[in-house]
Amino acid sequence: MPLDAWYTPREAVLLTGAGFSKPYGGFLGSEMWSLILNQPQISRSQKLRACLLENLNYEAVYDAILTSDRYSEEEQTNFTVALKNAYLQLDDAIRTNDRSRLGLASMMCQYFVSSFIGSGRERGFVFTLNQDLLVERFYSQDRGTIQIPSLGHPKWFHGQFRTPLESENWITIPPDDQINKYKTEFWSKDSGIEQFVYLKLHGSYGWRYGDGKNALVVGLTKRLADWLDQPIHEFEDQAFPPTRYERFTKRFTNRIGNTVAYTFLIAMLGAIAYTIFETFIIHGSDIAWWGWALVALYVFIMWRSHTSW
Repeated sequence: MPLDAWYTPREAVLLTGAGFSKPYGGFLGSEMWSLILNQPQISRSQKLRACLLENLNYEAVYDAILTSDRYSEEEQTNFTVALKNAYLQLDDAIRTNDRSRLGLASMMCQYFVSSFIGSGRERGFVFTLNQDLLVERFYSQDRGTIQIPSLGHPKWFHGQFRTPLESENWITIPPDDQINKYKTEFWSKDSGIEQFVYLKLHGSYGWRYGDGKNALVVGLTKRLADWLDQPIHEFEDQAFPPTRYERFTKRFTNRIGNTVAYTFLIAMLGAIAYTIFETFIIHGSDIAWWGWALVALYVFIMWRSHTSW
């Protein structure tokens, strides 16, 4: 995080996965895999079907198919169409669920998701591994403005978006220069990014690239780290630096681990040293070179164990 940053991240953030949408009509990962496997585009292709049967992680399969030269353009297109159709079924299941579940989805977004919003110079974050539109459809801006940086649609995040996702409702990912502008100004006051940010780490249903291709699943080669142009652990360290207590406990546990390891080595080498002493000293035999080496190693480790703290 830049030293001149205006915003600071809120300490409590929300990270959601497939189970988050399940109570509101969503599918688990295994259910999505089965749905994709049974799409006609997959059933007609022995090669695509075999690829899915070998790996239950359909995101990894998608990434492998799109980035490998072992698959033809037609096979890549067929898998993408199958994936899109599966997500269409997922979206239909969420938006047309029974009335009681729709009400619960709205309440969850209004009272639970909104509780992670920031205030003042504090920015709240919701990270999700999901590609569904649960939050886009059921969150209302009345509880506080939420946005996906550089992406937006007037119908999203207003709590009343229940119609099928038509082509005009899809969002086009902006060009690199616009994304770079958001990256550069992400923490600044005049970035245009509000106090509540929704980050979809694996892409989303309803996103497409400028060339018209779907951005349903970003895949294993793209993550939030790419969006921020830095390793994810660096982002975590900068945006959410460890507290003094966390730094102390990490250092303490590391040293405890070192002490346990040294204790084990000392006990082991001590037994070897005693054997050497008994064999070569008591019985008057000469100590071989490896015996002296073990003794030296034993002395070094004893010394190191006392100085590591």
